[in-house]
Amino acid sequence: MKRNFTLASIYSLAWLALASQITVMSISFIDLLFIGQLGGAAVIIAAAAIANNICAAVYAFLEGIRTGTTVLVARFFGAKQPQSVTKTINLALLLAIVIGCLILPVIPIISSLTFKTINNGELVSTGVPYLTIRLMGLPFHLIIFAVIGLFRGLKNAVFPFLITMTICLSDVLLNYVFMYGKWGFPALGIKGIALATLITYIIGSILSILLLITIPLTKKYLNLKNILKFDRPIFKTFMKVGGEVGLYAGSLIFALLLFVLLFTKQGPNVMAAHQIVFQVFLATYLPPTGFFVAATILIGKAIGEKQYDFVIPATKKIFFASLPFVGGISLAVSLFAKQIAQFFSPANSVVVTLAVPSIYLICITQLFSSSYLILKGTLTAARDTRFVFIAGTLSSYLFFLPLAYLLGIKMGYGIFGGYVSFLLWTVLDSIVFGWRLFVTKPINSSS
Repeated sequence: MKRNFTLASIYSLAWLALASQITVMSISFIDLLFIGQLGGAAVIIAAAAIANNICAAVYAFLEGIRTGTTVLVARFFGAKQPQSVTKTINLALLLAIVIGCLILPVIPIISSLTFKTINNGELVSTGVPYLTIRLMGLPFHLIIFAVIGLFRGLKNAVFPFLITMTICLSDVLLNYVFMYGKWGFPALGIKGIALATLITYIIGSILSILLLITIPLTKKYLNLKNILKFDRPIFKTFMKVGGEVGLYAGSLIFALLLFVLLFTKQGPNVMAAHQIVFQVFLATYLPPTGFFVAATILIGKAIGEKQYDFVIPATKKIFFASLPFVGGISLAVSLFAKQIAQFFSPANSVVVTLAVPSIYLICITQLFSSSYLILKGTLTAARDTRFVFIAGTLSSYLFFLPLAYLLGIKMGYGIFGGYVSFLLWTVLDSIVFGWRLFVTKPINSSS
């Protein structure tokens, strides 16, 4: 393990995970680009944006299927326990199918309730069917989660990238076909966009299963005849890790949504600047997430091999490996902060003036985000997910949001005050997670 734990192994996992994340995030962006070409774009874009946020929240709460699979498979792979790898992927696939099918009947209710409070008939009539069709892809999306989690746990990031790239390209093609009515299909407008996304996830799930049963790396672990016979200890561990990861991911998404909503009554200029800065944050947050995935995989394998003394040095090595990459991107964004703001708001200098100082704060924040995510990845690999969930949720709702309200709204510092609180929140989480790893040392022979 030590011999294979090189900068090349870290970067190969990190950049492919990053590419996969970019591809997944681009699907909503691509959908919005197509939707923007339709008539009545303002209402349609609003409906799609609301629906996309709901989809993001739902998938965040179910992220545990992917991460739980990665954590357990990496550990069993490192411990050379192939039968446990088989039981884990069987359990992940079974949960993906069962959870997806259980949610299917209530999807129309979720869609209706989402738009029910909006006093806009056109928005409701557009948004409800769009969201309903989008969420119908849930079972297929969860199957993709399970398979990607398996490949990552086996230290392979190539096939997850191939799956997500196929999904992205299919989405572009099918959006064009169904929205405009090409190749003999009727022009379905925004419903065509939703239908394209649904079919895209079906294609992605089929490709995932085909890779699973044909690639030598995974084929040897398959025994789908026993998919209904799950191991109770593995089930208990999977539900703990996956459940806590999902709860934390979902609560984090909700906290960020509340953060955005804090500034909705501060006027159009403030809101526009806030949206620009938040999009810059989302874009620059992607590189650190690649190193989070690398930490989860490599540390999980190290723990499986019982190399507990190697965990902390390896975590530090991943962090220092991330600094040139994350730091370089942050520096570049800070140097062109004004130009980036002007790109999003070329005709409004007030918005640009408001956005630029907060973009600088985001660039500083991402350096701490790298530390926070890598520490989180190590703790997740150690199955210390309950601490991550509790500490992360408490800091979100008892520190970050109240401080953002105090600085941004009550004290009148606007979005700059909000992003100061964002920076301090990230620093706090880095300190707390660092204390957990380096001081209390939860990774030992009982991990």
